Amino acid sequence: MEPILLANIAAHSAQVALIVGVGSLLPWLFRVDAPSFRYVYWRALLALCLLLPLLQGWQAPPAVESMITSISSATGMSGSADVVSTSLFAWTNWLFIASAVLAGGVLMRGTWVALSLLHLRRLRSAGRTAAVGGDLDDLQRALGTRAEIRFVAGLRQPVTFGIRWPVVLLPDSLLEHPGQLQRVVLCHELLHVQRNDWAWAFGEELVRVLFWFHPAVWWAVSRVQLAREEVVDAQVVRITGSRRTYIEALMAFAEAAPVASAAAFSRRRHLFRRILLISKQTVVSSRRQLLSGAAMAVVLLAGSRYAVEAFPLLRVPAVTEPPDEPGRVEHRGPMMATRPPAQRFTDAGAPPPPPPPPPPPPGSRVAPSGATGPPRVATGPPRVVDTPRIGLEGVDEMTRRPQQRSALTSGSSQLGSIATVPARDQIVNPVSAPSQEPGDLSDAAPLGQDQPAHFSDAASDPAGARPIRVGGNIRQPIKTRDVKPVYPPLAASAKVSGIVILEVTIGGDGRVVDARVIRSIPLLDQAALDAVRQWEFVPTLLNGVPAPIIMSVTVNFTLN
Repeated sequence: MEPILLANIAAHSAQVALIVGVGSLLPWLFRVDAPSFRYVYWRALLALCLLLPLLQGWQAPPAVESMITSISSATGMSGSADVVSTSLFAWTNWLFIASAVLAGGVLMRGTWVALSLLHLRRLRSAGRTAAVGGDLDDLQRALGTRAEIRFVAGLRQPVTFGIRWPVVLLPDSLLEHPGQLQRVVLCHELLHVQRNDWAWAFGEELVRVLFWFHPAVWWAVSRVQLAREEVVDAQVVRITGSRRTYIEALMAFAEAAPVASAAAFSRRRHLFRRILLISKQTVVSSRRQLLSGAAMAVVLLAGSRYAVEAFPLLRVPAVTEPPDEPGRVEHRGPMMATRPPAQRFTDAGAPPPPPPPPPPPPGSRVAPSGATGPPRVATGPPRVVDTPRIGLEGVDEMTRRPQQRSALTSGSSQLGSIATVPARDQIVNPVSAPSQEPGDLSDAAPLGQDQPAHFSDAASDPAGARPIRVGGNIRQPIKTRDVKPVYPPLAASAKVSGIVILEVTIGGDGRVVDARVIRSIPLLDQAALDAVRQWEFVPTLLNGVPAPIIMSVTVNFTLN
C-alpha cells in the first residue's frame, strides 16, 4: 500500500473522530429527544463522515526534504543521510505492517458478514409458516406489507430480513404469550419491512467492514440503529395503542442474543432509554426542531472545516515522462539501458533546419568560394587509407603540427610540384566524407582523381574552442565507457524515483568535462552526476579535427 494512501486513511480517520466527537455532544446540548429528528440527524452525520473526502480539496504532498526534516525532528536524530535512511527504512516496515493489518481486518470482518448472510439464508426455510387469516393478515393489510411469517424453534429474537422477498422469523416461544403481545411484536417487525430497514442495516454493516478499526464510525452506526428502533417504537405505540404491552415485549427479549447481521428486537443496553421515550411521550414543536437543526448544522460545518484544515488529505502527484532526449538513459533498479535518440519533427512534418556552421578559427585560410555543403562530422577515429605519396618526407607528420603546417603553407613555392594529392590518399572520415570548410583538405571527389590540397593554420587541438550542441547534422557520439549510477540508499528507502536531465559537455578527447542538472530530483541528482562524469565517448570530428560538443542526457530512476 502506498504511503500517501496510508497517510490519507489516517487523516480521514482523524477527521471522522473529530466530527463524531462534536456531533455526539450536540443532541445533548440542544436537548433534542424526538426519535424522528435524532434518526435524521445521525444518518446525516454518518453520511457527512463518509462523503468528507469528496467534499474537500486535497493538498500536494510535502517535499522529500521536508519529510526528512520532519522525521529527523520527530525521532531526535541528526540530519545525516545514513541516520535518516535508517529511520525511513523503519518507517517503511511499519507502513507495511499497518497495510497488512488493515487489509486483514477488512477480510476478516467481510468473511464474518458473508457467513452471517449464509446463516440467514438457511433460516429462511426453517420452522413452519404462520396460519393464514386472523389478526396477522389484518395487520399486514393495514401496513401494506406482503412478508412471509414463520415460527422457528430455538430462535431467541424476532428477525426480519430480505428486500424483494422479506421474511419475518418469530421465536416459537412467542406462541406461549398472550395474543396482544404477539400482535405488538409482529407490528414492530412488519414496520421494518414497510420501511425497508434491512437494506439500510446491511449497508451499515458494509460501513463497519471498511471502518472496522474506527470506534467513532462504530459509535455513529450504533446511534443510527438505536434511533431507527426508537422511531419504530413510537409508530408501534401509535398503531396498537398498547404502550404497556409493548414495554413487556421489549423486556421479554432484552436478554436474548440477537441474530448476526440483523436488527435486534430489543437489547439490554438500550432498554432503559427506549422505555423512557415510550413512557414520557415527548412532543417537540416543528419550529424548535427547525431552529435546533439549523444551529447543529452550523456547528457541524464549522467543526468539519476545522477537521479538514487540521488533517488535510494528500493527492498523489502525477508523474509525467518528458519526451525522449539524445543520450537518454533509463535506470530500472540495478540495470540500465540506453535508448537511441528520437528523431524530432516540426508540426508540418519536416525536420528542423540545421544550425549554422561555426565560424572559422582565427588565422585560418578559408576554402575556395566554390565549395558548398554543410560540414560532415564523424563520430569515429580517423583512419589512413594508404601511405601519403605527396613527394616530401614528413609532410603527413607536419600537417598535424600547427607550427610546421604554418611554415609549410607560407612556403607554397617550394611545394609547386606537389600541388595535387590523390583523393584516395587523404584522411577519410569513417562515417562521411569531409566537405570543404576551414581546415578541410578538399571537396569530395571521385576516387582516383587528383584535386588541389588546401591546408589551414587552425590548431588540431581545439583547446578553448566553443562547444557545439548536438542536433541537426551534429550527431550523437558513440559511448565507449558506460558507468551505471548507484541508486542512493536514502532515495530507495523513501521510494523516490523519477527523471534527472543533465546537460553534459564532452571534450575533444571524448571525456565528459562538465555536467550540470537541468531537471532536478534532489535525492537523485548527485548519483546521476557521479555516473555521467565517468562516461567516455568517441571524439566528435569537425572537418577532421576533434571538437567539444554539448548534449542532453536523461537518467530515469525507477524502482522495481
